[in-house]
Amino acid sequence: MRPAPGPLVGPYDVRMRVSAFFCLLVLSTGAANAQMTLARGNPSPLLGGLIAWEPNTGEAFCVELGSTTIWRFDAGHWVATTTTNVAPSVGSPQVCTWPGQGILLVGSGQTWRFDGTTWTPIATTTGPGTPRALAFDAARGVAVAVAAGATPVGSEVWEFDGSSWQQRLPVITPPTLSLMRMAWEPASQRCLLRISNGSASATGHYTWNGTTWTTHSIGGTEIAGFAMATAPSQAGVLFSGGFTFPFYVGSNFLWATGTYLSLPATGAPPYRRNSVAWFDAARNRTVVTNVGTGNRGTWYWDGLRWSQPPNGVQIPEGTHAFVYDSWRGRLLAFGGAAIWGFEHDELWQLRAQQATRLGTDPSPRMWHAIAFDSRRGRLIVFGGSRFEPGGGSFEPLSDGGPTHEWDGTTWTTVPATNWNWPVDPPPRIGAAMAFDRQRGKTVLFGGASVTTTTYSPVYRNDTFEWDGSTWTAMQPTTMPPAYYQPRMVFDADRGQCVLFGNPNMSGGSTVWAWDGADWSAIAMPAPPGFLDYDVSRGRWLAFSTSATWELQGNAWLIVPGVGPLGPMAFDLSQGAFAGSDSLGHFTFGDAAAATLRPVGAGCAGSAGMPVLHGEDAPRLGRTLPLHLAQAPAGALFVGLLGGEAPTWAGLTLPIDLTAAGMPGCLLHAGIGAHELRSGTTWPIVIPATIALLGGRYRVQALVFDASANVLGATMSTALALCIGG
Repeated sequence: MRPAPGPLVGPYDVRMRVSAFFCLLVLSTGAANAQMTLARGNPSPLLGGLIAWEPNTGEAFCVELGSTTIWRFDAGHWVATTTTNVAPSVGSPQVCTWPGQGILLVGSGQTWRFDGTTWTPIATTTGPGTPRALAFDAARGVAVAVAAGATPVGSEVWEFDGSSWQQRLPVITPPTLSLMRMAWEPASQRCLLRISNGSASATGHYTWNGTTWTTHSIGGTEIAGFAMATAPSQAGVLFSGGFTFPFYVGSNFLWATGTYLSLPATGAPPYRRNSVAWFDAARNRTVVTNVGTGNRGTWYWDGLRWSQPPNGVQIPEGTHAFVYDSWRGRLLAFGGAAIWGFEHDELWQLRAQQATRLGTDPSPRMWHAIAFDSRRGRLIVFGGSRFEPGGGSFEPLSDGGPTHEWDGTTWTTVPATNWNWPVDPPPRIGAAMAFDRQRGKTVLFGGASVTTTTYSPVYRNDTFEWDGSTWTAMQPTTMPPAYYQPRMVFDADRGQCVLFGNPNMSGGSTVWAWDGADWSAIAMPAPPGFLDYDVSRGRWLAFSTSATWELQGNAWLIVPGVGPLGPMAFDLSQGAFAGSDSLGHFTFGDAAAATLRPVGAGCAGSAGMPVLHGEDAPRLGRTLPLHLAQAPAGALFVGLLGGEAPTWAGLTLPIDLTAAGMPGCLLHAGIGAHELRSGTTWPIVIPATIALLGGRYRVQALVFDASANVLGATMSTALALCIGG
């Protein structure tokens, strides 16, 4: 049954209706808070790697010396917890689980216990001054410490029975090296020690029975930065990761009853430089987490298989290219390398600081350019390079065609053949690329072509535009200087792409704007760092390793607090910059900023699922332009706007519209105001009324599509908006 359209699409000024509706649905008031804050949903424990499982609470903790903060492990991420007193500051600190007691901390001749809330000193007359490894001997009920000796020839061996330390004096002791780790091996009922200086010399594996050290050959590369921990389900010790210059190691193996066993590769931790592992007795699993350069994250080994908690999944370090996908409300990150020779081709999604790997392709690379075409909903990747390990050369990438696109499901190389210079841009590294939403073109500028295998770059200042099928070499009258690794973003207020050079390289400090035909200099004081645009607040920011600035009037003013230190892009769904650095994922923005984010799927019609999307922020006194994609050409649609509430008309949202003749379609937005439109745009005028600040609403489009279903209509994806200043 097709309802009469009259009441739904009556001919009135929707702007008046929307204004009145906004005024009735005010959810908060007050001025916007312009304080920028750095938030981390999953901080990595880069606090010296002092991690141990604590039996009283049944959780692992990462110790921060000299602080009342201790980091509790919570399903893959670390949560700051306050202790009742300050953790001791000791030299050469080592920690281990102390069954029935808590965590044992040893260093500088001091011994401490942590019971889950409080640090308690244990008075001893003597003890290891410079411990290098610490483990609990479950057979004899003592903690064993291996400490640096008077000379590098031999180490000291100490044992702690809960009240005092006793030094053991075996005839032969392991040498003191830069990295020494120890864990309990259930099979042999001994402590297993592995030592390394990062090379194949002066390293080894030893077991301690309380009297004598026995040397063993475990096999594998002798490395630094490895993790090891007890794996009781297999009565062995798990080893994972490490580093041997100049390579990371991705090996994971088990040592039990004198046998070397490689662990399954499926789901296993990849290459990492510095890791820590511990046995989680409450859940009967061994946990491996990365605390250094390389692939960050957390992995569980249960004796049969590897798994990762959602919070433990991290975008690989060195992934330098992020871009915002406005169709799906997420950041996309592709490619990169923590060090040369380890480039990857992984595509990642970062949504609300939760990372998900979406797949691989088109090929490993770094120093490439990416952009998001919001008209077609496609990620665009151009150029890049990879380092040939052993050969010492850079390989400029063309991959059968210079341009790669990802439509949310499939990668496409365009054009696959007939690459044609100078019409098409030559392969390059370090170029800037951004999507011009005003004209529907992707703009590429600068970078460097690599002309020889020894990396002799030729810096460029050429400009190209990509329309989804063809590159066009532009011929501007005015051109910026040749830039390497510049930054380019779209400025919605100006309606143009804005370019700024790398402040760490030559090229000057002028800011440039591209109007589709020519470049022009912008009257802006020279940015003190990398330039970027805060879409939610309409402000320019500049970032460096030491400070963050905001352009206010004609001056750059320092933003208080600590800013981000890694690659990022502006995430309109969170109203903040988001990205990943050495500490993990982060956001940096104003908690009161405007946001616009997808909240619900639509249903497919003759042209696919209609997508309602927007790239600008809902701010007071401005028009919010929304766009409809994947709808039939020239189709009529009704824009629906309602308050962010769990119900509408007495029904719980979302409402299934199958009974109305629209199977598979859901109504996500309550209908408080509506407007009949044709084409692909829906501008919503937001009055400059302070009472609207912080108001939250939802929008969706009902799209008329005669062949879609019985009713002849589909629903678009829905958006949630929060009004900012």
